Amino acid sequence: MKRIKAEIPRRVDAALTGQAVAAETWAGTLRLLYAVICGGMAIRDWQLAHPAGYVWLALAAVWLIEMIVIRARVKKGAAESLIGSSVMTDLTVINLGLVAFALQGRFPADGAGLFFLYFPVLALAATRYRFTLPIKAGIYAGVTYAVISLFEGGSPLLQLVALAAVSAIAAVAAIRPKMMAQKLVTDIAQEAYQDGRKEREIELAVLLHEAFMSPAITDLPTLWCSSKHMAGAETSGDYYHVFDFGGEPLVVVGDLPGRGLEASTDVSHLHRRLTQIVQHETSLSAILRELNSYVWEKHRGKKQFRCFIGRWEGNDLRYINAGLLPTIQIGRQDEHRLPVTSGAVGVQAEATFTENTVPFPARDLLLVYTDGVYRTLTDDADKGVAEIEALAEKFKTGEVNTLCHRVFDCAQPGMDAPLDDRTLVVIRRQPTSAAASGESRAPAA
Repeated sequence: MKRIKAEIPRRVDAALTGQAVAAETWAGTLRLLYAVICGGMAIRDWQLAHPAGYVWLALAAVWLIEMIVIRARVKKGAAESLIGSSVMTDLTVINLGLVAFALQGRFPADGAGLFFLYFPVLALAATRYRFTLPIKAGIYAGVTYAVISLFEGGSPLLQLVALAAVSAIAAVAAIRPKMMAQKLVTDIAQEAYQDGRKEREIELAVLLHEAFMSPAITDLPTLWCSSKHMAGAETSGDYYHVFDFGGEPLVVVGDLPGRGLEASTDVSHLHRRLTQIVQHETSLSAILRELNSYVWEKHRGKKQFRCFIGRWEGNDLRYINAGLLPTIQIGRQDEHRLPVTSGAVGVQAEATFTENTVPFPARDLLLVYTDGVYRTLTDDADKGVAEIEALAEKFKTGEVNTLCHRVFDCAQPGMDAPLDDRTLVVIRRQPTSAAASGESRAPAA
């Protein structure tokens, strides 16, 4: 990125030089206009028998010759070398005209009219995008005019102030496009760099999540789990894992606040610690107490792990919802929320986590999700939960995988990448046997 930023001024200069070369076309048109004006003045003075007509005629001829010569050089590819010299040449023609009028004694009359030809030339100097060029041109014109005026006994103060003002404005107009172009290109390059960096961070976050998140489909004798996850462009602290050590499986879904790779790394460390805990501890409350000690020691209350932890035993679900979001249980006849039971993990050094037990017949469904799932629809948690409930009601007759993907996709319309990561898990309790459930096991998806 440093190399690109260092290269930007040179690239901008090169681009503006091309535009400055194109400005010679406008300068050629101005010279033709000056030739016509000077020719008209010559005709007027001849009709009035003024000797100044010859000066005007000479000026018209010089403007035409200059226009032809410079256009020929531009066609031969010498336009870049004319960027500064052509402006000074135009001013020299005007200065020679002023000298000629002074020698004829007509400086106050005809010289005053010729003075106004300075201004378009100075204005066109700005189109060369060289900050010093209008300044140099203004000094050259001002000094020459001042010398001639003082020689003629006049007071050039007002004219010099006008030249200084136009030169200053032209200088600002010359440098402003360059500054704006450099800033614009730098901003675009910076944004592209940041976008690329964010994309890379998202890719790495996805790889980290794949290391500790359970597969999109987990098929166990007692549970069928379908999940969908999308890494966020800014936050990436969602967590989901199914622990199965041969007994009743344990499902954990959670969200540890954080940004980018740092959040993903924190979650991977949390997963490692949680894996150690569940291998020797079976009580849900005891698991969260140990995990609470870990989160508190690591983050000291600056981060809390909001999570759902559940284990299915027979026809019952034992769970703790530690500050996540109300989960949604869908039965054959009804749909209802399972409320939050405790505060988040890691809020304080010592914490108590309340376990709840609810009936959970075979083939019932449970939707567990993080707040990123509804974040596109609303920032209000209550409204978000209601939106997920409505989508679950709409698609609950579909297969487990279909329900999971439709709720997830419909909750975030549009194609924009999410800022917050999103996780949705749909869990169906499987009938353990035909004898236990009174029905044969059917395919889950």
